[in-house]
Amino acid sequence: MAKMDYEMPEALMDKLEELVDDGVDNMFSEMAGEAGKILYSAIKENIRKSFKNPDIFLRRCVITKVYTSDKGDPIEEAKCVKISFLGYIPGSPKTKNYPKGTPVSLAAAAREYGTSTEAKRPFMRVAVSGSAGKRAVEEMKKIQEKYFPED
Repeated sequence: MAKMDYEMPEALMDKLEELVDDGVDNMFSEMAGEAGKILYSAIKENIRKSFKNPDIFLRRCVITKVYTSDKGDPIEEAKCVKISFLGYIPGSPKTKNYPKGTPVSLAAAAREYGTSTEAKRPFMRVAVSGSAGKRAVEEMKKIQEKYFPED
């Protein structure tokens, strides 16, 4: 029976070790952070176009720090950012369902998806599917190139 010995190239082994030592984790964190910033800016710009009084929504639109989703399975973990609306609309009526007034997130969802009395006027989905989404993908590709340069 034939026998063969071989060695992996030293540079490749070093690169693989480096990636295992949080390199990939850092790359995904950086990708999520940069893509999130691009989409956050686009969403805020779209808010200005979609609402009569955008100030309430602009002040309450926030982006989280990059975090790791916890799905209980390391394979399914992902680096994420959330863009959300916090708080309540000042001066909105207090009701049994909303004793603190209307949540900003509810009003934003009504604008995004529409209601039985109001047509939908998407401002978040448009940001993701539009030019900002394409810029986010391009930025993520640049970050990937930084970690995996084409030799």
